[in-house]
Amino acid sequence: SDVYKRQSRLCAPTSSTVSTGGEGGPSVSLYEVDPKSLEFFDVHNCMYNMEFPTVWSIAKLERVQNDVLYERYVSKRRQIGRECRVLNYTGHQGCNEHRWLAHGTRGIDPMLIARNGFDHRYAEKGLFGRASYFAYDVLYSHTYRHETGVAKEAQMFLSMVTAGNVEMRDKTDKEIKHPKQGCHSVDGPLTDRFRGLMVYDLDQAYPAYLVTYKYT
Repeated sequence: SDVYKRQSRLCAPTSSTVSTGGEGGPSVSLYEVDPKSLEFFDVHNCMYNMEFPTVWSIAKLERVQNDVLYERYVSKRRQIGRECRVLNYTGHQGCNEHRWLAHGTRGIDPMLIARNGFDHRYAEKGLFGRASYFAYDVLYSHTYRHETGVAKEAQMFLSMVTAGNVEMRDKTDKEIKHPKQGCHSVDGPLTDRFRGLMVYDLDQAYPAYLVTYKYT
């Protein structure tokens, strides 16, 4: 997509908020995207295609610039792409190497994820075990929103996720540790209404944009 092409070039606008990343962590910068730019328009459309309510609005859009995380993500995406072409046999759900999905951080400071990525190793088991969970629908991630402290304002990530060959599941399984052989991610029900995509490799997702939004 056009959004991905711009993100993949890691272009840096002039205005930025910079964090050194803290001791032992990679440096990260958040670049505020101009609301009048094509990049903002692309992300805006992507969010609305994910059922972002029309009565809500994007207050600020920040592109995450973390070269270390991004290079690891690109390397993993290429590896999975090669595996998909080899393992794309009957029973696998295609070769969807790259998707835009939503992720809410709830009580976790989004800057920690922007700095260190989606690290599920210390998380409690979810409906599909210990994994990084991503939503196709913004409304689901909204239930895990990070409140900014301003009334009716919250944040979530629009993330790049390498899905690879997807294992489709109809029932939850808290004991799952990884997808079945030949698959790279799991698609399963999170509620009666929403499904999600779970990945079990730290490098399979990148927190591309931090979206600050107003909700009703």
